[in-house]
Amino acid sequence: MWNSTASTSLELTSLHILVFGLSVVALLLLAVLVLACLSLQTRRHKEELLVLQEAEALKEAQQEQTDANVVLEVMEALDRKVNALHRVEAAEDRAQRVEAQ
Repeated sequence: MWNSTASTSLELTSLHILVFGLSVVALLLLAVLVLACLSLQTRRHKEELLVLQEAEALKEAQQEQTDANVVLEVMEALDRKVNALHRVEAAEDRAQRVEAQ
């Protein structure tokens, strides 16, 4: 009778050790899963930040292009005005020469 009780006790102890070991493995797997989720979340956050930075850079480039177009239009208008002034001066010179003759 002692042998059956000792054997049953030994079996229960072995079962407890097995259950404990499986619990440790389950906790380790859970920790790996948590780390994988955190890594994925971090990667997703970095990608979202990169998309926002690219959108901001595109917006800045578009604004720079708009500014450059405005400067170009102003320079062209000034060039037209200078050319018009030169034509007026040339016409006035011709008129003075005609009057002098």
